Amino acid sequence: MSQAGSPTNPRAERYLSLRWRLLLPVFAVVLAASVLGVYLVSRGMTVGGGEMRALLLDGNTRAVAERLEQFFVEQIDAAAGFLRTPEGRDAFESGDAARLETSLANYARLAGLDALSLVSGGTVAGEMPGSVFMIRAPLENGVTAFVGVAQERLLQVAQAGAAVDILIDDPTRATRAATRAVFLDAGAASADTAPVTLDGVDYLSASVAGFSGLEVTVFMQANPPIAGDAARQLIAITLAIVAAGVLVAAVLIVRLILDRVDRIRVVAERLAVGEVSEPTGMRPTDEVGRLGYALDRYAARVQEKQEELRNSLRRQRRELEHFTAMIESVPDGVVVYDIDGSVTFINEPARQLIGERYNFFKRATDRDITAAVVETLGGISTHSVTPMGIPQRIEVDGRILSVQSAPLRSVAERPIGMVLVLRDVTAEVRREEARAMLLEQVIAELGPDAADAGRRAAPARNDALAFTQEARRRDVALGKLLIEMRELTQVDQQVIRRAQRPVSLEMLVHAAANEWRATASAANLTLEVSIEQNGLTIVGDERRLRWAIGNLLDNAIKYTPPGGKVALEVKGAEGGYARLRVRDTGAGIAAHELPRVFDRFYRGEPTLPNGRRIEMPGVGLGLPTAREIIEAHGGLITLRSTVGIGTAVYFTLPLQGTPVPAVSPSPSLDDESDAGETVRLR
Repeated sequence: MSQAGSPTNPRAERYLSLRWRLLLPVFAVVLAASVLGVYLVSRGMTVGGGEMRALLLDGNTRAVAERLEQFFVEQIDAAAGFLRTPEGRDAFESGDAARLETSLANYARLAGLDALSLVSGGTVAGEMPGSVFMIRAPLENGVTAFVGVAQERLLQVAQAGAAVDILIDDPTRATRAATRAVFLDAGAASADTAPVTLDGVDYLSASVAGFSGLEVTVFMQANPPIAGDAARQLIAITLAIVAAGVLVAAVLIVRLILDRVDRIRVVAERLAVGEVSEPTGMRPTDEVGRLGYALDRYAARVQEKQEELRNSLRRQRRELEHFTAMIESVPDGVVVYDIDGSVTFINEPARQLIGERYNFFKRATDRDITAAVVETLGGISTHSVTPMGIPQRIEVDGRILSVQSAPLRSVAERPIGMVLVLRDVTAEVRREEARAMLLEQVIAELGPDAADAGRRAAPARNDALAFTQEARRRDVALGKLLIEMRELTQVDQQVIRRAQRPVSLEMLVHAAANEWRATASAANLTLEVSIEQNGLTIVGDERRLRWAIGNLLDNAIKYTPPGGKVALEVKGAEGGYARLRVRDTGAGIAAHELPRVFDRFYRGEPTLPNGRRIEMPGVGLGLPTAREIIEAHGGLITLRSTVGIGTAVYFTLPLQGTPVPAVSPSPSLDDESDAGETVRLR
């Protein structure tokens, strides 16, 4: 059972996206800061409201005073300009009251004055309506100007759109005017800012003095809108907008970061399941970029390795398919073992040889197949079969199988298994047995009967005595030859080892040649002996070696036309082995017959250049028996032949003091540069 949080159980712990892990704390902090800000601002406004209202009233009062002062200065300057005009000066100096009043009216209208009068020496010129406020302005030469300003105009100048109300009182003329009628009954402002209740509303007031005897009072509500709920709501909305902006900015930043992290996550998850997707494409400009860049490099490396692995697998698959097809096409059975002795491959011929009684190969496991092979082969194993040596024979279900093995090695020359080659040789063995029985019968019947017939033959007359004696001598020689042939054809390595002795190769060659020289002469052939290196000594069974060499000479003599040559040659020594050759100028062997010349009881169909077939007695045991004797001594034999030119047999024999290896070196086919002249004798 996998533990919580382990790679095999990724959902064992609760999953929470990193986006929310970052956004939730930011949202909580911004929300808390906004609420706290609204609370502190509202509390500050409530606690310090009186001071704020007093400051606001004071500011409005100064603004009203500044506006009135500027207005009065403008009005006085405009009134003083009358005397500076030629018409006004002339009218004033003329002393004509009617003319002066007319000039004052025209000038006031042109200068934008509501009313204008002059007082000089007790004389008053110009009218002053009662609905105006008078502004007194001393001029030059003892002249005083009085400027009349309409009540509504002066109130507008003083208020100028401010959130205050104005009361103007002219005590000298008992004239009062206010922006609202409710203030006409209000008294003058006191020194403090204590609220005044008018029409159920509390007001704060402040006075403005010093304007030609006019008393100006400024009124402002004690609880103005800016200090109420509207201000708090505005501040709350402002803070909420700021908080929302901060939160949106945080979301965008976190999203930008997490989108990059998410790209890395997608690539990593696909790599975890063996898929290679598009890279993140990030540059190593920050920590996240470096992580994505490193992951891209790793993904590219993984993709490269995967491509190499796929190519290697394709190549191995093709090689395996070719190997399987090649092994399946082999007619012999092939069984491949691994280093542990388990069967890893078995071709169809081997299945047929081994598995006819195990009809389960298509559904059997490797262990079942290995058990079936071991049970079928019995004691034969990969360790008991000599690698590439003489095949062993076993009997399975009435059939005889030939078993041969070869080791399998890796490129580093380490053993990795073994291959067994199986062949059904039942028919061949049965033929060999039948022919051996036939040979035994010939030897059993011909030998004693011929000898007894010679002994029973009595000469009838003297001239038949010589014939009788010769017949008896040949009869005895034939019986002896048959017995010797039976012994020599029974090749047994243990018997050969017991009979081995140091043998002079020169004496052996000359002895074998002398035995067949008379036969060669009778066939009108020349038998030559050539020894290129003297003093060579071999180890072997001299009698059997002489018989084997004699068989080679016998074949050369039988299939060489009269007038030809037969040569027995010692070519020298190489690698601890003596090299010998027997060649002739005979009819030669056809190419299609060469692979079977060493098979028991096989006889070819040699023909002369004129097409006539060469008929010679024999049973086809000469070359096979000679090969068995030579190989039993640790040597090898091979043959080359050209039709119409002749045949050459090459073989090797181990020299004295040379250990016999599992596989002896192959004999050199020829020393001549022209391969076509290999078997030609001149």
